[in-house]
Amino acid sequence: MLSAPALPQGRSGLAAGLNDLIRAIARGGNALVAGTFGLLGVGHLVGGTDRLHPDDSGHAIIADAFAGALSD
Repeated sequence: MLSAPALPQGRSGLAAGLNDLIRAIARGGNALVAGTFGLLGVGHLVGGTDRLHPDDSGHAIIADAFAGALSD
């Protein structure tokens, strides 16, 4: 039976969040993680009611984050 990995403690000392879990699992598998949280502002998102999808400038920022993770 597979067991879930131990939950890491978040940076704030609180219970781990999803990004903390992703980083912990990635470390266990020697996978790279490109952190993009907080990089995009409203000016980098397509307008409309959802404001969830990056525009061209937002995609460029995400691509730079991935390139940075690959070059580290």
